[in-house]
Amino acid sequence: MFLYIYNPMIRFLPFDSGVIISFLILLFYFFNGAPNLKRILKNKYIFIYLILGLITFSYTLILTFFSDNEHLSFRFPIMYFRFFFELPLVTIAILNLIIKFGYNTYGKVIHIFINIAIVQSFIVIATLLSPALRDFVFFNLLKFREGHDKIISIGDFSLRGFGLSGDYLFAFPLFQGFAAVLVLFFFKNGWFKYIFVFPLVLISSLVNARVGVVPVLIFFSIIALFYFISMQKSKIKILLKNTFFVLILLILIIQFVQILELNNTFSWIVNGFINIFGGNTVGSSSSYNIIEKLLGEHLFFPNGCFDFVFGSGQVIFSNPFSYIKSDIGYIQFIFYGGLFFLILIIFSFKFLAIGCLNYIKKEDFKIKIIVLAIMITVLFVHFKGNIYNYNSFMKLSYIIIFFIILKFQTSSYSSR
Repeated sequence: MFLYIYNPMIRFLPFDSGVIISFLILLFYFFNGAPNLKRILKNKYIFIYLILGLITFSYTLILTFFSDNEHLSFRFPIMYFRFFFELPLVTIAILNLIIKFGYNTYGKVIHIFINIAIVQSFIVIATLLSPALRDFVFFNLLKFREGHDKIISIGDFSLRGFGLSGDYLFAFPLFQGFAAVLVLFFFKNGWFKYIFVFPLVLISSLVNARVGVVPVLIFFSIIALFYFISMQKSKIKILLKNTFFVLILLILIIQFVQILELNNTFSWIVNGFINIFGGNTVGSSSSYNIIEKLLGEHLFFPNGCFDFVFGSGQVIFSNPFSYIKSDIGYIQFIFYGGLFFLILIIFSFKFLAIGCLNYIKKEDFKIKIIVLAIMITVLFVHFKGNIYNYNSFMKLSYIIIFFIILKFQTSSYSSR
């Protein structure tokens, strides 16, 4: 599961580790008769999701072959074939495998992610404290080729890129950040959770990308909203206590990093949050406004109305042939496939996620919060980059969503 989730690009393997694991899982699944596959595919939400996926994939092929771009790119057709078809199929195969090994409850499935995140966190701390180990990981173990594999840029190498993964800058930190949320919600040992596990997992997220804090903030916002709406004093007290502990832990984390003299990485993390709205950075009197930069340098739209609605097939991220570049996922979608493509992708995922909410029982309140947190997190982080692809955060999301659907389908079938 570790290799599947994080997909490290191991140098001596012919393909990415996640691809190899996916192939082996599917091979085992179909060799055993593909149990529950027909039953799951008959689910109305999954069936409609796959139909929308077929439309999306067909649209990417049309844009690829009939656009005016001189340089033909199959990036989007491959990406969304994997997103709409390979990801769900591998997810179903994984769920059948882990259920076979007794992981048949929400808590047990969630703890798989928590355990994986904890293992990764120890690797992150080890590479953070040992530059020699980190150099071995990047230059001997992984395929680190600047400008090709896009593991991490040379300019960022001194600041971030700790652990063992194939995506240090976006999805991997998001996975760790969301795993920190799962620790708060599902880890039973209270003091050990607050003092050790939560800060460990959160640090592993933040030292790679500050976007990892987004799931934590969204989680607390959702919990606060639910508790204040219900006006249950006991739950509000629990929320305030948890918030207090988290704030104290953040202060301790800062002190921990300072004591270890990890100044470059620490300053980069703190300055990133200061720079969201502008302000003097740590160790410097200079100021920098991330919001202003994002709106000024990355927010623009196609000139023509037709291109704005239906796109032009133009890839504007990590494309050396494009004179227009943007990190914003929404803008990338509009330039490629227009509003039609943007709405199609977002609606497909939201339709599936909202559908699974209908299957969650009232007593499984925590799971409903987790699914809501996933849905809102995806909307927010798409401003930072394209989250709608086959990455570690989406693997987590789909395993949770499909497990909810599979659990409902199985219980409904058994009750007949």
